[in-house]
Amino acid sequence: TVKKTRPTVDILDLFVAPNGSDATAASDTLGFLRIQTIFFEVFRFSRPIGESWLPKFDIEDNEITQHNFSEGHRKMFNGHSAIFVLLLFTSVGCSTEQDPPNQRVEKAPTEVGPYFVANTTITVNDSIRSRALTLEIWYPSTTQAETTESPVNFAQSEAEFEALSLLYDEAPRDCPTRTTTSLRDGEPLAFTHPLPLILFSHCYNCGRFSAYSLAERLSSHGFVVIGVDHAGSLPFLEDAEGEMLLPEQLDTRVSDLTYVLSQVLSGDLLPTTPIGNKIEIDPDSIGAFGHSFGSVTTGFFAAQTSNIKAIAGLAAPMENPLFPGFKIEELSMPILFILAEEDNSIGEFGNRLIRSNYDEAQTEIWRVDIADAGHWSMSDLCGLVEAFVPGCGQGTRHSEQNAATEFDYLPVAQGIQITQDYLTAFFLAHLTQRQDALEYLNSPSADAQVNVHHRSMEQMEVP
Repeated sequence: TVKKTRPTVDILDLFVAPNGSDATAASDTLGFLRIQTIFFEVFRFSRPIGESWLPKFDIEDNEITQHNFSEGHRKMFNGHSAIFVLLLFTSVGCSTEQDPPNQRVEKAPTEVGPYFVANTTITVNDSIRSRALTLEIWYPSTTQAETTESPVNFAQSEAEFEALSLLYDEAPRDCPTRTTTSLRDGEPLAFTHPLPLILFSHCYNCGRFSAYSLAERLSSHGFVVIGVDHAGSLPFLEDAEGEMLLPEQLDTRVSDLTYVLSQVLSGDLLPTTPIGNKIEIDPDSIGAFGHSFGSVTTGFFAAQTSNIKAIAGLAAPMENPLFPGFKIEELSMPILFILAEEDNSIGEFGNRLIRSNYDEAQTEIWRVDIADAGHWSMSDLCGLVEAFVPGCGQGTRHSEQNAATEFDYLPVAQGIQITQDYLTAFFLAHLTQRQDALEYLNSPSADAQVNVHHRSMEQMEVP
């Protein structure tokens, strides 16, 4: 991993909670208000006429790098930046200490969990296939990140860093998620019991971090989450080779997940990471989820892997006529589907397949339909490139009874929040046997945008 200078941060990003975070909590609200008050008091009397009081800045070695600062702003900040930063994070109430894991109070699946989250990037080599795989691993940590970071820091080279930075600069402000909340290479939190593992398979030509907000929420509840780069690094760049939507690539993706799981369960993978030997994986608590092409990958993978206990598919069916050789009836573990009602990528045809998968499954299954959501409404990469636009801004409806009418997509942050809530509840219920999470899954949603469907084993006619 190339060590890079933190990219320029717009101060507005400090006032807007990351996509999918619980920005309604009273303590968080007070923290943000304190930040705004401090920042306003610092700047309101020194603001030059006609100049924005919301500057962009870098703090490095206690010096402010000018972006749209006046000279007076810069001199004032250079003399007091340490005090400002101290006040800033004191106001937010950040803590770097946690109670021992066995003393931690469980949080509702609709909330950020009781654990701080860290992430790390590693490369593993499958010698049998002569294939190198880049993985992103999220895990509970002893330490909270003192500040949010830009997702451009997932880049693995200086060239990728620059290319990714340009995409975020040009993307619609409210579509791709612009901050992460996990601590890179943070100290793992030692547990006295093994943790459940969840594997993530990304969308077509997306990447291992395309759903990092989902991974962060899951890890905050005590899960280890591993995302795999199936299509190389940043396959959505114009000059990237990427992947093809072919059965051969599906086989490659399934083999990727199979290899990673085998390395984790053999004990060979995690000790090579910052996690070391402090976290063990429970071989009886393994789950998987995928978005788009990753949903298909997850279904095929689960059908071929005996120890998968729960799976979820986002915005795509698992059984798909484009990829023969698998039937949804083959799966015996609980399944969750999340359906975007205005999915202008897979279209109404794809949504009918999701509904058909739901109807034909012979295991307990849930389907969460999200009104006004597009294909990337649950992805942190929504709107980053043209292919990821469905779900960002305005669109044309395709859903039955509403086709061809113009509308505004659900805000991406809300789509991610809904997905976080149901994905977390689903895996808490089936990998950790949390009864409150199961009750949440089985209850009607209080959100008018969400319609929850559930079929229990008792409701099915099993031959």
